[in-house]
Amino acid sequence: MNIIPKLSEFYYIGKGYMPENADIVRINDDRFAREEYDIEISTKQITVKSATDEGYYRAMTTLRMLMDYNKEIRVCHIHDKPRFSYRAFMIDSARHMQSIEEIKKMINAAAQFKFNVFHWHLCDDQGYRIESTSLPELNIIGSYRKNDRFGKIRSDSRYGGYYTKDEIRDIVAYAKERYIEVVPEIDMPGHTTAIISTYPNVSCEGKKIDVRCTGGIFPEILCAGNDETFELIYKILDEVIELFPGDYVHIGGDEAPKIKWKNCEKCQKRMKDHQLKNEEELQGWFMNKVADYLSSKGKKTISWNESLKSGILSSDIIVQQWLKGEKAVTKHVNNGGSAIFSDFGHVYLDYPHSFTPLDKVYSYKPIFKHIRSEENILGIDSPLWTEFITNDDRLEYLAYPRLCAVSEIAWSDEKSRNYDDFLKRLDAVMPIFEKLNINVAPKSDWHRTPEGVRKTIEFFINITRH
Repeated sequence: MNIIPKLSEFYYIGKGYMPENADIVRINDDRFAREEYDIEISTKQITVKSATDEGYYRAMTTLRMLMDYNKEIRVCHIHDKPRFSYRAFMIDSARHMQSIEEIKKMINAAAQFKFNVFHWHLCDDQGYRIESTSLPELNIIGSYRKNDRFGKIRSDSRYGGYYTKDEIRDIVAYAKERYIEVVPEIDMPGHTTAIISTYPNVSCEGKKIDVRCTGGIFPEILCAGNDETFELIYKILDEVIELFPGDYVHIGGDEAPKIKWKNCEKCQKRMKDHQLKNEEELQGWFMNKVADYLSSKGKKTISWNESLKSGILSSDIIVQQWLKGEKAVTKHVNNGGSAIFSDFGHVYLDYPHSFTPLDKVYSYKPIFKHIRSEENILGIDSPLWTEFITNDDRLEYLAYPRLCAVSEIAWSDEKSRNYDDFLKRLDAVMPIFEKLNINVAPKSDWHRTPEGVRKTIEFFINITRH
């Protein structure tokens, strides 16, 4: 069957074929899990069983792909359910923004491959992208930068903007119709130059700085010793919570240099007051404090895996692994914490296809070998960072068809996966990208080639130029 992601179970039940314009009979079956479904195709009708509307939606997604990309459909039985409950793609709108229409296009495409989470990165050193009515200066100052200096991507024009609350609500509603939850990310305590540029008092030195115009890791981070920092964070999060009704909020936690904290009297006092051994533990305390606030509002917190360096991160915080951290993530999960996997070497899609070719993406095995059970593994998140992506065509070209491979890793049982079989099915469903108006990468770019390696080397040379 030409279906992506691969079905959990499928077998023929006779020699006949599905009639044209077959009636679809829906049956509710409470024994099924939330996204689980059955499809039985006979010579008379199609019967779909599910326990929820979401399960029925997944079934209909399968049926549409089945009808569109399979010439004749023999009578058969399909039973299908996801391996992981959290199947995400991420778009970074802080470095470079996308139109509402483009975001909807990417959500709609992802829904065809059974993704159920859109991780939306909305705040970083280069801009704050959410309309704030309680903190309007955050948009006046923090949403704009003087120019662009991302490697060879250079412009002297002022860059910026933000999504209005109505636009965000529109995106959330559009995603909900496709059973996709939008998870906002507000990075902290690092990657917060846009916030500090607006409110210097929440940094350790209190100095006025500009929104960053380049990529990188910067020393200015939120002051963990200042109570005003948390007052501001809570105001920001209150607006975020009002706009995003889903279960999760991502609070970053990655790439936070501690040099300012080491030299900050307030941070050092905070460490002493709470008997924290070092600045890494201070970050753990910081993340736990913010997570407690989100929990009081009914939200679950996600953080990148660097926060585990503290050794005191709450097991209630969901850890998102992206780089190294095998020992710490394994310990977190085996002690009852939850994790999402986003390995840089396999599912980061902002790098050229020859750097992370399709077969490498497909080969990804997302669970560290010493994790004792999959029970606390929520799933996979595949990021697209946009320092070096300034237009829709480039965004789509880098995403597809690699997101198809990610969808199969996240949905299908690992033992059933076969790369050659995946390629045959992918080839059969390729017309879907024309239908979705997605600028999919040509087949010549899917795998590592000498020309692709040359372009990859050129890419890395260009992104290091300032």
